[in-house]
Amino acid sequence: MEFIKQLSLTIRHEYFDQGPAPGISIIPGEQCRKRLKDFGLLAKTDARGVTIFKANSPQTGVFATMPSADIAFDFLIFMDDSQFYHYTILAAKKNDEIYLFTNQNTNKKNTATLLSSVVSAAEAGNAIDRPLLGIIRLRLNYRLPATLTLKFLARSLKWSYYVVTGASRAGLVVDGKLSGILFSKKESAETPADAIVTALTNNYPVAKVSSFESDKAIAFNSQGRKNIQLKNESTNSVIIKHLPNPSLYDNGIQIINLLD
Repeated sequence: MEFIKQLSLTIRHEYFDQGPAPGISIIPGEQCRKRLKDFGLLAKTDARGVTIFKANSPQTGVFATMPSADIAFDFLIFMDDSQFYHYTILAAKKNDEIYLFTNQNTNKKNTATLLSSVVSAAEAGNAIDRPLLGIIRLRLNYRLPATLTLKFLARSLKWSYYVVTGASRAGLVVDGKLSGILFSKKESAETPADAIVTALTNNYPVAKVSSFESDKAIAFNSQGRKNIQLKNESTNSVIIKHLPNPSLYDNGIQIINLLD
């Protein structure tokens, strides 16, 4: 008896440079385990995805019969990292709903990206005592080995830097060109309506507050974005070589205090 790869599903997350997301674990549901056995299939799962093998016996000419398109194999996908929901784009759902990732209704090619939707949590069954993200529902009606992908996108926000300095310091710019990001300075006429500028000015009444905003939404990344620099515009000298990235929890806002 030998096992031949029939399907491989790879999980990729933009936040981790298309690598797997830590904290993910996958197990076949109860009915899925039974169906795998009935069809002579073997499933291996880890944080990187799912691989399904079919049993073949060339000596006797017995080959596993692949299930038809109306038979689904449900794998439960758990997420133990609570930060996942802060750095991942996910559809809105209710408390009694979970996410469904499936290759049903994708194109009929052997290479496809799973589609995402929301379904009732009841579809996952009962007695689940772990943080359940959702269900991976696979159809295995492929004549040739299939390569599937489950992709997660990183959350993106416009970034804003607020720089607090002494009143005499002027000509500051945030330069993100080395990272492919442009920042524009908000003119003083725009800032009175900015609640953060108002709060900083109230806290530091003798200070000068400058604010800069990115020209586009920036996807968060686990490694952080380097080469976003604070410069003196008149001399082009670098004051801070790598500005800190905004936290996942701060709505794209980073405050830089340069007061002595």
